[in-house]
Amino acid sequence: MKRQPYYYHILVGILCSFLVALPPYPAASPARTLVTYVSVIDGAGRLAAGYEVRDVEHGSCEYGSNILESSPIPVYMCATNQSTYLTCWYLARSKPQSATAVCLPLPWSRYVTEVSTAGVPTTPAHAGTRTNFDWPWAVQLTTGERCLPGPGPAPVVSGLGTIDYYCGGPALGLLNHADRAHLLWTFRSVRESPAGSTRRPPR
Repeated sequence: MKRQPYYYHILVGILCSFLVALPPYPAASPARTLVTYVSVIDGAGRLAAGYEVRDVEHGSCEYGSNILESSPIPVYMCATNQSTYLTCWYLARSKPQSATAVCLPLPWSRYVTEVSTAGVPTTPAHAGTRTNFDWPWAVQLTTGERCLPGPGPAPVVSGLGTIDYYCGGPALGLLNHADRAHLLWTFRSVRESPAGSTRRPPR
């Protein structure tokens, strides 16, 4: 399942490119989910304010990501001798023979890795999609816990659905997409029991 470049803050006891984040719970006034859009590229195609280049590497990139769908800037995966980066974007200064991508490993990070490549990979004309609030890049709970997609196919919990996000490790998992019927969005969740099976905690 591909995510959007944002995350949100939510209730489960509870970032694409958005991240969704929830205010502390309980709150004095009705709480609402906060959607935070994550973009390391500004309107001029430069590294956005607030981000810092921590490492500079050389490698190659290809269009697309197995984690994230970009909205509206195309997203790429890049590989270097040091690492593989799943969420990268090209700077406007990139040229056909010499290009620079910046890679953000986590939506809440303020540090990026700059990857120099031999040009920008072929990119479909339709690249970039509208925001899909069902699948944020990450989720931050009202408790402050941060939740990310698990590696590989989402496991199925019989009768409940798939575990699409893990919070602070495998102990707490969020099922399917958020229920957005109220100002404060919610997830169904499961918690790993000591025996390794899953049980559904109170919502």
